[in-house]
Amino acid sequence: MTRAEEQDMTFQTERDIQDYIETRLKQRGIPVEREVVCGKSDVRADLVTPDTVIEVKKYLNRNAIYQAIGQGSTYQKYLNKPKLLVIGLAPISLSAYQQAERLAADVQTPRLQVVFIDRDPRWGVQPVQLPAPPQPTRAKPSPPQKTSPQVDWFLLLLAFLLFLLLRMLGIGTRLPAPLPAPVPPRPDAVEPPS
Repeated sequence: MTRAEEQDMTFQTERDIQDYIETRLKQRGIPVEREVVCGKSDVRADLVTPDTVIEVKKYLNRNAIYQAIGQGSTYQKYLNKPKLLVIGLAPISLSAYQQAERLAADVQTPRLQVVFIDRDPRWGVQPVQLPAPPQPTRAKPSPPQKTSPQVDWFLLLLAFLLFLLLRMLGIGTRLPAPLPAPVPPRPDAVEPPS
């Protein structure tokens, strides 16, 4: 069983991640509220601490990060919380993880944190081993293609006929007109005062 499969067994849903985070925060003595209603609408913040809205996504790919930031910012406004924590698992694909990691680094501020729960040792989750990036393969140069003598003669004849046709039409035989010689200044011209 791969680490990704083990991780999926531990966190099969977003709710499993919420349960885990809530337990960890309470173990540290941090009060946590769950599914907090925001404003008059039916939207709910996943988890809320005294100063932070926590928006949980199962996998934090680029789209999930953008969505979580949008949702969390709305919840922050309604709940008047200064900080937002976006948290979830790192994407399993190496390229998706690298993209998400770059985005997370770009959006982080003291008031906005993006955490890959399985990549941050503070959360105590075993990291998923991502596959190594594929190594580029070098293609062997193909040997030059040999053509038959008939094809060579045909191509030579075709090139010669094209040359004759262009000559008959006058294309490519004319030289460009020379540039005009510079005009010398007139001796009677008045120089401007300096």
